Amino acid sequence: MGYVCYTLSMEEPKRPLIFLILAWFAIGFIVYLISNKSPNDSFSIFHIPVGATIAFFFTLFVGSYFLLSFILNNTKRAFIYSLGVTLLLILRVYKLTTPVYLILLLLLLLCLEFLFTNRTKEKKETKRKRRS
Repeated sequence: MGYVCYTLSMEEPKRPLIFLILAWFAIGFIVYLISNKSPNDSFSIFHIPVGATIAFFFTLFVGSYFLLSFILNNTKRAFIYSLGVTLLLILRVYKLTTPVYLILLLLLLLCLEFLFTNRTKEKKETKRKRRS
């Protein structure tokens, strides 16, 4: 029977707990917005007026990003999935539910996925060239 050589480079990276804590804060703020503010309300953050719907979608994006970063242990994929969920819900709010918009959103997310994978491949190749 063969055995597997286990080295430090094969270990799975630890999940940062700060992502989970920030996700819970964002979820708490979303609950606050839903229970205490109407969609037409606005409030000020650092003396800048912000609508409740804008704050809701921004907090939804940030919260889902941190939660998915913790679950997937991959910030790039978490960014893409969070952006997709948030944009899909924004399209639903504006009643743009035809399949064309869904296809355009999927194509946008697919292009972002290819962009991120190509950049990571290029970084790995440059690191190999520097080592040799």
